[in-house]
Amino acid sequence: SNNLWDYEGMGNFWSDYVGQDTIENGIENSAYNILPKGRDSSPLTKPETITQVKASVIPEAPARETEDDWLFITTEEVWNNKNMQVKQPVAIMDGGRLTITDSTLQLLNAIHVWENGSLLIENTNLQVQTRDWAFINVESTGILNIVNSIITGKGQSILVQKGGRLCMEGSELNRLGGWSAALDVFADNAVIKGNIIRGSYDAITFQSSEGNSATDNIITDVCVGITSYGVDAGRNQQIKNNVFSNIITSGFIAVGTGNSTIAGNKFENIW
Repeated sequence: SNNLWDYEGMGNFWSDYVGQDTIENGIENSAYNILPKGRDSSPLTKPETITQVKASVIPEAPARETEDDWLFITTEEVWNNKNMQVKQPVAIMDGGRLTITDSTLQLLNAIHVWENGSLLIENTNLQVQTRDWAFINVESTGILNIVNSIITGKGQSILVQKGGRLCMEGSELNRLGGWSAALDVFADNAVIKGNIIRGSYDAITFQSSEGNSATDNIITDVCVGITSYGVDAGRNQQIKNNVFSNIITSGFIAVGTGNSTIAGNKFENIW
C-alpha cells in the first residue's frame, strides 16, 4: 500500500508502546509494528502538542420560524446575528451563496448545496434536529466552508459528494454520524484542520477520494476515528498531528489506500 507511518524522522505516539530512547531525541529506539503490514519506524516517546482553536460559544435565544415550504438561495444572501428555527429545506442553487455568521440556528430540515452553490458557516451554533441522515448535502462543484462553529446533532451526517469542495477549521462536531460518519467525504482535496469531533459512530470517512488532509484534530469518544478506502483511489491522504482517544474499534483504517502519510498522531485508549 506504500503508506508512510513516519515522515521526516517523526512517527506517531502509541500509548500502548513501551520502548527506550537512549539518545533522548524523542524517538523510540525500535519500530512499532501495525497490523497487518504497517510499520512506524520512528515512534514518538510523547505526543506532539496541538494548539486547539476553540469555537466561540453563542448563547441560545428564542427561536423564530422562517417561512414557505422551500427556501431557494439563487443569489448572495447573508444571515448575520440570526436566532431562529429553520423548518423548511434550504436549496442553494447554481450561483447562489449563503453565508451564516454569528448566529444560533435550529435546523429542522436539510441544507442542499447544488452544483456551483456555496455555503459558509462561521462563528455559528447549529443545532441539528432534522430526520434527514445528511443534514448538509453538497453536490458536485458545490462548496462548503465551516469555520469556528459548533454543530450538535442526533446522528446525522455532512455529505460532500464527488466533485464538491470541503474546508472545515477550528470547529466542533458533537453527536453526529449515527451509522455513518460525521463527515462523509467523497470529494478530493478536502481540508479538515484544528477541529474537535466527538460522540460519533465514525468521525471522518474518505470514500474513493484522494488528496485529503486531516491535521491537528481531536477525535474522541467515537467507534472509528478516520477511515480511508477505495479501489484505485484513496491516494495521497495526509493524516498528521491528530489526537485519537477513547476509540472503540480503530483510530485509523486504510483499505485500498496508498502513498499516504500518517505521522505525528497520538493514539490512546483504543479499546
